[in-house]
Amino acid sequence: MAAGGGCGETVEHCRAEVERLTRELAEANREKIRAAECGLVVLEENQTLKQQYSDLEAEQEALRQELEQLQEAGRLHPFQGMRDVSKIRADPPQTRLTHRSWHQSDTTQRV
Repeated sequence: MAAGGGCGETVEHCRAEVERLTRELAEANREKIRAAECGLVVLEENQTLKQQYSDLEAEQEALRQELEQLQEAGRLHPFQGMRDVSKIRADPPQTRLTHRSWHQSDTTQRV
């Protein structure tokens, strides 16, 4: 009889073990699904960042070309008065008045 009771405990033990393993398997599957979802989010973010990087590279290239064009245009058509303007700005106010007086008297003499 003890043997029969032992067999019953073994069956109950096996059923309990199956239930425990079933719960662990279900939890492992849920974790796997959560990990897969997180992985998808990371992949989407990675794709978005790659696209942003590509867009920024294209914008940088366009700005670089625009800068080169502006620099080239500046070399071809330099602003003639720039040197005179910077020279006047560097002079003290008294010197500027002298420059104006000289320029006005020079203009008056021409007329």
